[in-house]
Amino acid sequence: MADSTLAILCISYACTFTMCLVSLCISKYFNSPRLFQLNSIVSSTSIIFIYVFLKLKSSWFDTNTLWAFSFSGLSMLTAFKFLELAFAYNWTYTRKMPLKLVAVYLLALPQMPESEAKLSELSKQQLRLEGILLILRGICQFIILRIFLDLTPFEWLSLSSSLCSPIFRFFRYGLCSVLLYLSIDYATGIGFGIYTILFNLQINPVYPVFPFVSTSLRDFWSCRWNNLVKTSLQRISFVVVPKLINPSLALHELLHVLSFAHEKTRPDRNTYVRIYYKNIPTGQAYKFDKFAQSQVNTFNEAYDYDK
Repeated sequence: MADSTLAILCISYACTFTMCLVSLCISKYFNSPRLFQLNSIVSSTSIIFIYVFLKLKSSWFDTNTLWAFSFSGLSMLTAFKFLELAFAYNWTYTRKMPLKLVAVYLLALPQMPESEAKLSELSKQQLRLEGILLILRGICQFIILRIFLDLTPFEWLSLSSSLCSPIFRFFRYGLCSVLLYLSIDYATGIGFGIYTILFNLQINPVYPVFPFVSTSLRDFWSCRWNNLVKTSLQRISFVVVPKLINPSLALHELLHVLSFAHEKTRPDRNTYVRIYYKNIPTGQAYKFDKFAQSQVNTFNEAYDYDK
């Protein structure tokens, strides 16, 4: 069963990557990103649910926790990469990417390779040395992960959360976080090293390896948040919504009214806002009068009070 499960996983990953490259070629031919974006959504969903299905149907994952953590981390990051490539980057940029670079981008998680201008400053010998160091670092992580799993009873990981005390649950969540972090990092580190050596591309990891000092894991997720979530929300707010409700002038004036009401009801307005009464038309200055403290319910705190 272990051999068949591993074969199904490998075939599923290969089919998913092949579908991604084929859909990208078709989208390039018709100069439309719709098919590639649709395929990315389907591939991201399938690559996660294939792992979940096999985990539920196969006892192999229960007996080999190392593979379970490794494949779960890779599935999550790979699905994330599909969505990022399809939606976070401009189509004009993605359309010009060669298929080799797309394959490197999807497999060598989690960051794009450096530009050719930066690569020209590095020799092939330096790149190979960096690749070897990345592979050695990944092997060290693999050994550490193997030691953690050997020292951790499997019952601790499989026990239901409802049967655990709060303290034990806290320590187990911390342990699972470390194991997942290690499983992701050793696999991506080895992937970085292999593709650096094969394609002479410098691919810098976004976050360092455990147990060395880790300082930029937050930057990895914040960058992806800005690319995927923040950019999408901005497009919805400033592109899609104005097109749906074309009278954008009414929306613009509504924002003005809300801004005036906002500043007028601030008891601490004079500390942050300066009103130039000489620029106000005659007879309209009353609109900018500040409310008294008794007229505003602020729980006796300034509007900009920061706890």
